[in-house]
Amino acid sequence: MNKQELLDEIERAHQDMVRFLAALSDDEKTAPLLNEGWSVKDSLAHLVDWEKMTLDWLTRSLRGEQVKRFVEGFQYDSEAEREAVMEKLNTHLFEHNKNRSLDDVLRDFRATHRAIFDFVAQMNENDIFDPNRFAWRNGSPAFDMIAGNTFEHYDEHRQWMSEAQQNL
Repeated sequence: MNKQELLDEIERAHQDMVRFLAALSDDEKTAPLLNEGWSVKDSLAHLVDWEKMTLDWLTRSLRGEQVKRFVEGFQYDSEAEREAVMEKLNTHLFEHNKNRSLDDVLRDFRATHRAIFDFVAQMNENDIFDPNRFAWRNGSPAFDMIAGNTFEHYDEHRQWMSEAQQNL
């Protein structure tokens, strides 16, 4: 995949999510649907938070700063700790966002998508695809993080939400 193909995938997945959302009423977007009572709105807030974290990590990396994921209070020192820390962080993000209005989350969803799309568009191919570009990535290119927190993440959540809607 090259940068243009990456941008195309990010936009495709975003538009797929926009079409999915357009088919739902506001009540369907805010009704508990997924595990632990997550709604479509909560899933969108989750996607937004992960895109914002990705933007933060990439911005700091390109300034030459050492990055440690995830955020203060939710960091790990070994790969064995990663999954448990990520689950705790996702629960924290849900709790932090669950009282946000649908309109606020939708505005943030659109703005953050635009911000990450534009940011990636400005990156050079080496910054995206070189597995050794950022030491904190431990041999994994920024592409993996970008894909995992944009188009792959969108597709994953849209599939869960679609399946949950069908099972109602």
